[in-house]
Amino acid sequence: MYYILFTVIYFILSFGSLYAQVADSYSTENGSVITNDDTVVARKKEIIKVAVILPLQGENAISGLEIYKSVPLIQSLSEDIKFDSQFGSQYKFQVIRKDDACSPKKAVQVAKEIIKQKDILFVIGHFCSTATLAAAPYYAKAGIIQITPYSTDPSITERGHETLFRMSGRNDRYAEVASDWLLDFKRKYRIGVMFSSKDSFGLSTAKLVMNALDLKTRSQNKRYVDLATQKIRTTNKYTQHVSYDLSYFENDLEGLLRKIKNDKVGVIFFGGSYFNLSHDILKGIKKINPNMIILGGPSLQNYDFWKQSKGYANRVLFVLTKDVTRDISQKELNAINRTRKFKKTTDEEGIDEAIRRYSQEASRNIFAENRIYKNRNDFMLNYFKKFNKFPDLYISHLYASFEIIKAIALDEDNANIIIEFKKSNNIVEKRLLGLEIARYMKNKGFGTSEEYVGFRTILGVVNFSEVGDWKNAEYTIYQWLNIKQERNWLFDENDKKTKFVDQMGDFKKLF
Repeated sequence: MYYILFTVIYFILSFGSLYAQVADSYSTENGSVITNDDTVVARKKEIIKVAVILPLQGENAISGLEIYKSVPLIQSLSEDIKFDSQFGSQYKFQVIRKDDACSPKKAVQVAKEIIKQKDILFVIGHFCSTATLAAAPYYAKAGIIQITPYSTDPSITERGHETLFRMSGRNDRYAEVASDWLLDFKRKYRIGVMFSSKDSFGLSTAKLVMNALDLKTRSQNKRYVDLATQKIRTTNKYTQHVSYDLSYFENDLEGLLRKIKNDKVGVIFFGGSYFNLSHDILKGIKKINPNMIILGGPSLQNYDFWKQSKGYANRVLFVLTKDVTRDISQKELNAINRTRKFKKTTDEEGIDEAIRRYSQEASRNIFAENRIYKNRNDFMLNYFKKFNKFPDLYISHLYASFEIIKAIALDEDNANIIIEFKKSNNIVEKRLLGLEIARYMKNKGFGTSEEYVGFRTILGVVNFSEVGDWKNAEYTIYQWLNIKQERNWLFDENDKKTKFVDQMGDFKKLF
């Protein structure tokens, strides 16, 4: 009796063990779900450590602290990572925030601290180009993926650091767009270029614009033979630009304004950080010439610039990568505007009323239906509810950087690379693993014209060039206007928190 019972139990256990081996083998060979509990538990505990580096001291601390405050919100919005691979894992971010004060020396110190931790594969930063340039070689050598959402110096990606990526525009592209637009005014106005030599970002942008203006002016001036002297001369078709270094006029605003007036400048390009273009300077310039045209760089997109200007930034222009957090394309609006409902309203109440009524509905529908727009919508609303204002493009770039890291983690081909990087103590092996991730980032969407192939972020689909630049970034010119902010389409019609959208000061696309 006992012998029979023992035999039956042994047979069941043996069959169960054999079945488990066969099932495990079958699962592995056929890509089905592996049910090894130890593996699942271990992988569910995986944490992706991301270091975010910002300037929390010095003159750039204004921007750094603003972005710093948004990090916990961005982290919480990004933590719904479900890793739908054969292991059924779930990853979470652990964010390490560091301060480099925009100092190259401090940036190197921070980079060494991050490398010493051994298990940090991703760095988002640095803010200032000088800090990014100083730290990049250390991250590259350690195989750490560095994404800078802010640094614009062209040389950053041109130095060949294979694990370095840029989620912002390039100064040379900003300068190209600005100089093309400014050149149209050279026939009528003298151009002034304003910057501060103490601001490396402003100085580099200003130099690029001045060089571009010189090159384009020379190419458009016509050479001719003076019949009286038989000498070759050049038409004086365009007037030369003049430059103003704000560091020379720190305590002499009247001197700066007097020089601008005496130089008979009609257009000013401002190349620096927004806090250098103060309310007093703007007020003084408008007093000299109420119709003065002022064009700046991407720093002027900051809403704090509008607030500190006290309304004198009205009609100030700036070059920026396309801010899709606020733009709904005409093509998308037209899709709604072609509906019978829209046409009926047009017939009965006129085109203006139809556009007013359905442009907001169009925007709301687009944001609700398209996943990329919906994510953008959720981010903007969550940011608004927490900070009572909408995120600027720097903060949107930060969020997009997290989305890219999330997409890397969600690709099952990268799962083992991330885990092996964290486990390894071998410097050479870590670098090789980091290079694998870098190649994956550059190859995603490479060689295809498909609009939706690449990293899907709140900024749209992002592709990287071979050197790590944001390859498909669009550049345009925006204009600050003293108008009510129009964000009603972000809110539910019954949402009572729409009062902020009536706040004055918003920027619109110029063309």
